[in-house]
Amino acid sequence: MVRAFTVLTLILAVLALSIQPAAATTSRITLNSAVVLSASLTTVIVTGTIVCQDEAQIDIQIHQTRHRETTEAVAYRPEMPCTGQAEAWTLALTVQPDAGGGTTFKKGPADAAVIAYGADGSSFLFGFIQRVKLESEG
Repeated sequence: MVRAFTVLTLILAVLALSIQPAAATTSRITLNSAVVLSASLTTVIVTGTIVCQDEAQIDIQIHQTRHRETTEAVAYRPEMPCTGQAEAWTLALTVQPDAGGGTTFKKGPADAAVIAYGADGSSFLFGFIQRVKLESEG
């Protein structure tokens, strides 16, 4: 799990340095630092906003390591509509237990990797890694 997140982080860094963002397409994407953790501790709800002119796709990965156990979840939002104004987005990410890591998240800090692509899925638009806090529902 740690290796997968490290690889994603390195890929994100290389893309950010080597590919010019399509500034006319996406001008901003945000991620709320408070992430909702389900009662089952297996799903997190991630929210944010995006400002773009053309359709975009969003990939999110949540990674949490606690007491030598790594838990990870990944989700993808295709065809995010864009109007040039701030558009809210929400993604539900569920733990991937078959990946060999932890089976539940815990309340507390985690890392989120966010990547936005053009509608065709091939053009990198924007990406970043942010520390988030997993919090209980309600």
